[in-house]
Amino acid sequence: MFTGIIEAIGTIESFTLGMAHKARLGHAGARLAIRCDSVIPSIAVGDSLAIDGACLTIEEARGPVCQVFASQETLDRTTLGHKRRGDRVNLERPLSIDGRFGGHIVSGHVDGVGCVKSIKLQGETRIVTIAFPPMLRHFIISKGSICIDGISLTIINLHEEMFSVCIIPHTWKTTTIQWKRPGGPVNLECDIVAKYLYAWTHGKNVEAVRELRLQKGMEVTRQLLERTGFV
Repeated sequence: MFTGIIEAIGTIESFTLGMAHKARLGHAGARLAIRCDSVIPSIAVGDSLAIDGACLTIEEARGPVCQVFASQETLDRTTLGHKRRGDRVNLERPLSIDGRFGGHIVSGHVDGVGCVKSIKLQGETRIVTIAFPPMLRHFIISKGSICIDGISLTIINLHEEMFSVCIIPHTWKTTTIQWKRPGGPVNLECDIVAKYLYAWTHGKNVEAVRELRLQKGMEVTRQLLERTGFV
């Protein structure tokens, strides 16, 4: 689990596609080597690392450079498939059990890719407007949380297919959002609470909850769970 508080900016040293991808024979994924002097020396093989909001597993770690593998599914559903050598990425290690919870609950599972529509200076802050895929509309609310390239932010304005966030000077200076331009893609992860609530109120679990309430006190059997959609 992450919180959307970016720890450092890393640089991609290499991006190597699998042979099957090059030959268009199937799904192969890619390996990324990332350099960061402040964060990577403290991680080990097997650890998780959020890279622009996508949770990946460390395959190799040597000094300030680590290597991760991104499956074809990850490349297809995030901006990582378009990264190249020299590109900069936001990095965050998972929250430790005794850590401070500064942002919001972030799983590192990107829901979709948005597009920067505009960046406007407002005093010392910047208002960034982003267009999002229609499928995410149910999980986005005004004043709610959103994760953009791994950054925990609050939605200040919401329209049918776009929302705006306010970037304070510190966030602008310490994340990759400072290099974003209109037309550029960004990873989006919606609030996990919103996703669960929507699933429970719009899926078959609605009837499941009703039936369990009606049969309160009744023994919970496998047949009951199957009938109500839990199994």
